Amino acid sequence: MFTIPALPAVRAWRERAEARDRYADLTTWLHEVIDDLYVLTDHDKRAEALDLAGEIATELAELHTAAWGEEADEAGRPMRASLAGQAALLHQVADTERAVINAITWPIRALEPEGDHAAELRVWTQLAHTADPTTRAACLRGLHLLVGQHVGGRAAAILAVLAEIDEHRAAHGHTHPAAPRPPHWYRWSRPLITTVFGLLGLAAVVPGLDATTRLTVLLAIPAGVYAAQFIFFRAQDRRKADR
Repeated sequence: MFTIPALPAVRAWRERAEARDRYADLTTWLHEVIDDLYVLTDHDKRAEALDLAGEIATELAELHTAAWGEEADEAGRPMRASLAGQAALLHQVADTERAVINAITWPIRALEPEGDHAAELRVWTQLAHTADPTTRAACLRGLHLLVGQHVGGRAAAILAVLAEIDEHRAAHGHTHPAAPRPPHWYRWSRPLITTVFGLLGLAAVVPGLDATTRLTVLLAIPAGVYAAQFIFFRAQDRRKADR
């Protein structure tokens, strides 16, 4: 027998769906901000991008439980803690970018790993005093291993990503890698889905249409909306590539 879910259950489902939708948007944004580091040359601009990435990672950490529940990473750490650690590392690397041009005095902020961390602090200091992408990449690779011992591999993985970007900059200059940025036009937003279903509802009740015409209209609405979204976002990507 069909029963209508209780209102609290419906509300919880809606809140979870909204949290996951926001989480997906933030994740896409984070990837785009990190991707911009391939082409940014000014240390202040790179620091701003890294700080923005850290702020997005912080919001992801705060949202993770609401979106996905009490998940843990491979080492058993709560995912929200891993994301918070990732955010702290992004801010730390941002400080090293500013220290390179003497915009701040190093250290401005310090991580506090457990145990003997003299080797890690030496590498952070070296990173804060070099602009060379090759050297920075080597420092970030070393920090990935050292930091991972106390914040976990999932959080420290962002340092490997930043090292890969600096390695690309050293080898190819300030260009995007050959692989294109993952397309974002494939995912429909909640407002767009609502609009499509509204149009489908209207098409289903419009009088005077035979069955074949009505079916054609019902199929044409989502196809047309998707095509328009595809063209719009592809045009946006081309404009970004031309800048």
